[in-house]
Amino acid sequence: MSSDTNLKDPTVLHKVARVVHAWKRESSMLQMVTSFISKPPSIQTADARQHTVWLFDNTAYQVPAPTASRQASWHAEVVACAFRKNSRRDITKLVAMIADLIGLDGEMGTDKETRHRITERLQPFLFHTASAHLMTLETPLPNSTIQMQKIGPTDESGISSQTISANSKHITDGTKIRSYLRGWGNQVFMDTIFAGPEGWLVISDIDDTIKYTKTSETTGILRTTFVEDPKPIAGMPQLYAHIQNQLVPAWFYVSASPYNLYPFLHGFLDAYFSPGTMILRDSSWLDISELVKSFTVNTHEYKVDRGEKIYGWFPKRQVLCIGDSTQQDPEAYAELYKRHPHWIQAIWIRKVTDVPHLDEQNSPERFKTAFAGIPEHVWRVFEQPAEVHHLVAELKSSSRQAQSPKQGLVYPQKLPPPPKDLISRSLLGYVNMRPAKPQSTTMDEQTFVPPTMRALYFSPASTAVTDHTSMDEPRTDSHVKFDTDFQTPIPSGNDYLVKVQAAAFSHDELRLSNILNPSKSIPQIPLHSFCGTVISTPEKDHWNPDGPKFKVDDAVFGLIKHTRDGAAADYVIVSEDELAYKPKNISAAEAATIPMPALTAWEALFKYAGLDTADVKQGRQQLRVLITNARNNEIATQALQLLRSHKLFPHSRPWICATCDAEDQEDYLRKGYDVDATIYAPLPLPHDYDLGSIFRKNRWDPVDVVLDCAGQEMFEQAHSPKVIKEHGAVLTAVDSTPAEARNPLDDDEPRKDGVLSRFILVSPNGEALSQISELVEADEVRGRVESIKDLVDGRRSIPLRVTNDMVEE
Repeated sequence: MSSDTNLKDPTVLHKVARVVHAWKRESSMLQMVTSFISKPPSIQTADARQHTVWLFDNTAYQVPAPTASRQASWHAEVVACAFRKNSRRDITKLVAMIADLIGLDGEMGTDKETRHRITERLQPFLFHTASAHLMTLETPLPNSTIQMQKIGPTDESGISSQTISANSKHITDGTKIRSYLRGWGNQVFMDTIFAGPEGWLVISDIDDTIKYTKTSETTGILRTTFVEDPKPIAGMPQLYAHIQNQLVPAWFYVSASPYNLYPFLHGFLDAYFSPGTMILRDSSWLDISELVKSFTVNTHEYKVDRGEKIYGWFPKRQVLCIGDSTQQDPEAYAELYKRHPHWIQAIWIRKVTDVPHLDEQNSPERFKTAFAGIPEHVWRVFEQPAEVHHLVAELKSSSRQAQSPKQGLVYPQKLPPPPKDLISRSLLGYVNMRPAKPQSTTMDEQTFVPPTMRALYFSPASTAVTDHTSMDEPRTDSHVKFDTDFQTPIPSGNDYLVKVQAAAFSHDELRLSNILNPSKSIPQIPLHSFCGTVISTPEKDHWNPDGPKFKVDDAVFGLIKHTRDGAAADYVIVSEDELAYKPKNISAAEAATIPMPALTAWEALFKYAGLDTADVKQGRQQLRVLITNARNNEIATQALQLLRSHKLFPHSRPWICATCDAEDQEDYLRKGYDVDATIYAPLPLPHDYDLGSIFRKNRWDPVDVVLDCAGQEMFEQAHSPKVIKEHGAVLTAVDSTPAEARNPLDDDEPRKDGVLSRFILVSPNGEALSQISELVEADEVRGRVESIKDLVDGRRSIPLRVTNDMVEE
């Protein structure tokens, strides 16, 4: 029997398709043109003001521990969808046309409540999806800790699907935990039910099994989906409640409905049935015409594939499958039984008699053919739920007998390989083909990454820091914890996993933590400048003929975005744009000290001050620079080295003036960094100190760039016209307040007195870091290591200082 239902009136579907395509033609053409002329979208963080996000409830399963002495860890597949807010036009005409096509004329077609319901349910099909977006999931664990997990980025359909783990020893079978999307208050959440490896499990269809949908008719699908209030099949809520009481199963609702209907179906299940995981079909977003196809095309293959996924999670559970006769449930469940006869204990099929044109689907021959070779006591066809009510007790009784010592159930030791002709698909329906080029495996291909690791992290002594806490409120109760059982991060499809060799602390990072770090991260691992070894590469690059840029076992260094956890741990997740190859001529400790200060100096010169590397290399730009507090600040030291690089400035040697807060430092600066002039500037500055007068007294011309590493009064005095040229740049690396007061970062007004005044907010830049690495190998740039400490000793250095294997600049 074909899996494609013969629709009663296929012309209705064609009309719906034409209506929708006509409505969205303008926006679709714009998107198509844009996709040809635009670069791939950059990865961004989803924002509650700009995006709508759905999180899908799920069921966690246990993965056996590698050794008997360790506890099995919990895993769950997290599915999220992101959309752009206000991304739809007025759909009044579309609603009217849909209502007319499915016969809602007369009083019902003009009823405001009905049209409002159609509008509300149409909208998820018309949202524009938000691709390449990240989100952070907060999961409160039973041991009073909060686990943070980055999810995403979303794919071009706005969907993210990834497996995360939780290693709390306090989670037991049956635990239910609600996780929230960080930064969205309590508005976006999901419920996770933790199910142990043994017990019962129910795989249930939704449409025409427990919900009245009329999937055999096009107009029936449209009416029950967009117009009518969802109605349960009579007697099914009572049957499922009885199953819940007797078997206490894990519930999986596997439906061919598209993902767009998740909120609608979630509300229905919540009202009438036991909570569980809803597995829905990926659909063609922005295309309601695909709705009917989703219900009717290839449902057999789809449900078998989803059943295989569930088997991979719970191979030792006993399974009851419940479906109906309208589509391919009998054939799909029969195939699952033939593959796993010890797994499937019973198959119940509701014969749908309240929908016309189902004679062939309901014929005895159809069921005999579908269940050929399967014991008759396993499958049952029923019309009324009461017919199978007594079978629940029989299942419970047979379960006890099967688990007795005299007659134990036999389970396979490992999952058998799927048949060669099986098309394996992910949860979202994408074919899992073999990659064009696999990830690099110069290390042992079975490199073990433990589920937990050592880590330092900030943790409030109380839970006083919430989404309602003022951003400016000091975290007076914050303290640092060293944990040997911190969850090892699981990379998404775009991330590398790196084994940390050294992570560097700089005083600037601690001083600017309220600016650089997210104020409410719980927990938050510090130290974002690091060096390490690549352990795993992004899954997205496995399909690239050239493979990933950085291979397994490559030594890398980099700067991690301050919106995610740092490297004061054994492992860290990083993206490609945060990395560069480690210079070969220095140690890992020295390499870790370079990224943050060197990139800050680089951005000051080549981004904010507007220097062009091509111009300076060709000598077209004569540069004059003032650097304050040059001896005591690592950013200043890196800037001095960049300005004295022959590779960057082969034809034009910049004029450099440096200030220092001790007179004995002047000789060091002249000999060590070849500065042209020095100024003694004790900190804090005396009340009568006048930087402009010093420039005038020495007859120095104003400079093009001031890189301030002293802050406060020195930054203000650097704006004197005797110090800075008109259209010059005064940049501070140590204090954002005065810079923002002069020129807010989002201010489009002209520069005050023609001078750019900015705080340098450093960001990862893999391309620039690669150039810095070349300068290191040319002995033109070096890092500076004050001391090296093991990670375990870092807690004693905080909160005043933070250290890692742990390097202190």
